[in-house]
Amino acid sequence: MYRVIEQCFEQLLLDAEPPFESAEELSRWLVARSVPPAGRVALEDQGPQALLRYRQLARQTLSGAVQRILPRATARLGDDFEPEFGAVLERYPPSTAFLRDVAGDFVRHAEGGWSVASTSRVPNYIAELARYELTHIELSGEQDGSPAIVSQELALERGVVFARAVRLLHFDHAIHELSDDIDDHSAPEHRPTTLLVYRDPKHEIRYLSVSPLVASLVALLREGVALESALKQAFEKHEQLRTAENLQHTAGLLADFAERGIIVGSA
Repeated sequence: MYRVIEQCFEQLLLDAEPPFESAEELSRWLVARSVPPAGRVALEDQGPQALLRYRQLARQTLSGAVQRILPRATARLGDDFEPEFGAVLERYPPSTAFLRDVAGDFVRHAEGGWSVASTSRVPNYIAELARYELTHIELSGEQDGSPAIVSQELALERGVVFARAVRLLHFDHAIHELSDDIDDHSAPEHRPTTLLVYRDPKHEIRYLSVSPLVASLVALLREGVALESALKQAFEKHEQLRTAENLQHTAGLLADFAERGIIVGSA
């Protein structure tokens, strides 16, 4: 019986509209959901208004968490935020007790396409801004350390080990150049941008705008490709010659990554 009642509360939270208003509607709703008589009596005694207040408070708690984690993206949505949040609950019912995961579901929803009602009104960069803001929170809470390191010296025949708190983000807009002011709703420049996001040794989240070649190199290395092979593939993809000058520049780049705490050693 208790699981059936839990499912009722879950459905009450997730329904786009309140499923009942009167005591009679509540009773029919409970019967339709196969709630045993003892459970129906307990819930009917609380009354529809008490249950609807629970629904309202629970949804406000979840939507408030999303707004705190994604303040600039949700502020730019304006009146479209609430209906989009409702669409998120319907599309991705909460599966954990962590409020951050609800924000992650909101970002997934945004990247998968806004609801039909607001698609024409929502600028396409807001999904990218939401991902950008969520990444900041994710890296702030990422565990320290890295996988086991065989050697801190990089070797061409071996892979590279990255710190856990590192992400590579691809955007169609210069999202990182937007103002931090939540009331500033100016649009970013439409310019393909790749950001290497990391947490430095002082636990500050940092952002590096990297070239397509560097982005390809980092992506290959994060996939476990050995350094020499990754260099070869990245240079070929971007039609760059493996000159002494280019290799020296890459070596300096990797040394800079190590100093920043992005790279922690050789696999």
